[in-house]
Amino acid sequence: MNTVSDFLEKPGFDAGERLVIVHVDDIGMCQSTLSAFAELWDRGAVSSGSVMTPCPWFPAVAAWYNRHLEADLGVHITLTSEWSTYRWGPVTAAVQADNLMDSSQRYFHATRAAVCQRADTGAVSREMRGQLALARRFGLRPSHIDSHMLTCLQPRFLPDFLRLALANRLPALVTRACLRQLDDAAEDLWERHLGEVGLPVFEQFVVVKRCLTTQAYNAALKTIVGSLPVGLSCILLHPAKDSPELRATVDNWKHRVVEYEALLQKKLWCYAREAGVKIVNYQQLFQPRSGVEGASVSGLKR
Repeated sequence: MNTVSDFLEKPGFDAGERLVIVHVDDIGMCQSTLSAFAELWDRGAVSSGSVMTPCPWFPAVAAWYNRHLEADLGVHITLTSEWSTYRWGPVTAAVQADNLMDSSQRYFHATRAAVCQRADTGAVSREMRGQLALARRFGLRPSHIDSHMLTCLQPRFLPDFLRLALANRLPALVTRACLRQLDDAAEDLWERHLGEVGLPVFEQFVVVKRCLTTQAYNAALKTIVGSLPVGLSCILLHPAKDSPELRATVDNWKHRVVEYEALLQKKLWCYAREAGVKIVNYQQLFQPRSGVEGASVSGLKR
């Protein structure tokens, strides 16, 4: 079993603790996601984030990162484009990514179900690798990879997502429940391979349900923090500053603005302290073990 104590290499943690990464998704989707994350990061209100490389504001995120190299920033692998009037598509060549796109508009499919039904695993694997490579070409040194709308965590695509993590020695936001989607032998094998290179398996990730006031949001957040299990968890956030672009793009824009405003209050950190939960980030915890080559994934069948 790949426990907290199996992959923590720095002192001060033990297997009986509750650890959580406070993580911002969707950075670069639109401008206000970047400005919100930049302020939250500068104020120490969040511990990590990830960028959507296919989206229009990705270059601006990369420019910000290159002025803030200490930032804990990963790649939010993106295979869907869910908003009806604001779309994006693959970073790989169209001939290689044809079945990743809808037939009429030539953007990513809007839903996870459509990707699972129509995309082949080879195209998905190439696109995942392409997005990570693009981030690096813009100067990012990703701290981890995770998955927009959880598409990479679906059983068809999960093995290649894990191969990408192992080949690059990058933590992936994957839980035990995700691995249990595979057969028992594959679940055990993946967990062992992740443990061999010092990469984690999360206990859970959780998203705060839609709230329309900061009071309601903070109450929900306090409940979440208080109920975190022993081990490593991740709270997934989607904050954004209010803007005409955000309002015209996203149907849940009010929740995202409330989330940004509530996080600025930093009450989450008080809730964590009261509950005995430690807030951490990927850079603090995960130092992949030396002497373990990417070839360790070769025995894992597609």
